[in-house]
Amino acid sequence: MMGVKKKCEWLKWNWLKATLILIALAIFGYSVIFLRLDFGEPFRNPIFQTVISGVSVLVLGDLIKKFIIEPAQEYKEIVGKIDNELKFYANIISNPEILQEGKKKECYETLRRLSCNLEAKRKKMVFRKDTTDKNVADAAAKLIGLSNSLWELESGSRNSQTIEDIRKSLHIPYLVV
Repeated sequence: MMGVKKKCEWLKWNWLKATLILIALAIFGYSVIFLRLDFGEPFRNPIFQTVISGVSVLVLGDLIKKFIIEPAQEYKEIVGKIDNELKFYANIISNPEILQEGKKKECYETLRRLSCNLEAKRKKMVFRKDTTDKNVADAAAKLIGLSNSLWELESGSRNSQTIEDIRKSLHIPYLVV
């Protein structure tokens, strides 16, 4: 439980640092453009400066949303979907020798799609750490391995361990009731 708390504090601190840097850049840019350079009388008009400042904040906010916040949310969403699908298909993954071919094929396709989507969402993120990228690559490879092992008899216990490894790689916590 402490690991999750530390991770949340780390994320809060990094978002705070990024926000402060962007605010400093915005103030610096404003001061360089409007206070240091002389563009003539129209640029000294407070109404014009207010409009330009508002548009700059809007554009900057949209860029932050588009390139930082949305990719991070999409990544978290796919990690949640992986957790959900691993639980949903746990009976098929852990007992591949008992079930029908139709369910196996559905599970096979779902696991492969999740693996590809996981890597795609992670690559879309602007701020990434190498260790997290390695964990994501490991989890994606294990999802592909799970999908391939559905037709192997006697792979149930190994598949159960692989599910645990995926959860560990993606830092998916168990919900405690």
